Amino acid sequence: MKKLILLFTLLAFIDLTAQTRPANIEIPITIFDNSGLPNSSRVLTCGIDSMATDSIDSFLEEYWQYCPFANGNNSDCIPYDHFEAVLDLPVPSPDPLWFGSFKDFRNGMIPYSGTKTYKIVSFAYGAATVIYISWHFPSGVTGLLQDGLGGLIFNYQMPDSGTYTNPYLLQLGSLGINLILSYQNIVPVEFTAFTASVLQIE
Repeated sequence: MKKLILLFTLLAFIDLTAQTRPANIEIPITIFDNSGLPNSSRVLTCGIDSMATDSIDSFLEEYWQYCPFANGNNSDCIPYDHFEAVLDLPVPSPDPLWFGSFKDFRNGMIPYSGTKTYKIVSFAYGAATVIYISWHFPSGVTGLLQDGLGGLIFNYQMPDSGTYTNPYLLQLGSLGINLILSYQNIVPVEFTAFTASVLQIE
């Protein structure tokens, strides 16, 4: 009987961990170019989660993108015939045909204070001359955009919301752009909306 209960508990745990869920803190970043062609934008999502790792966390909907450069027709990311952007994870992929993710969450206990660096890699249409990065931060988050050389070309302090025009797409290429986010006692939105009251019993 004990073995049966243990097996049932293990199966329930596996099923639970197989389910996806939102991260504790999710910050969407929209990347797009000025080509005016279809499919010229991508929404990337970064943030914090108490169970996240630096690698792929499929329960947070992080997935390696399949990138066979030799065959653009079957590629999920970075083909040369249309715009694409990914978040380059801080760990190497297990396969040379896999690269980056559309989501990247880092570990942090909630409420979280600290700084995390994410890397945006984007490739524009041949017709494009600039790439735009657009955001709207929740309260308690500030950001810095800098080139992949550590700020040698540009360091841009991000306001609460806005759009940055990056004219350096040809010079930067696969070096990417560092997105440095600083969090100050940040909690999920549903926590900030929580209210409580005390009933007085006579």
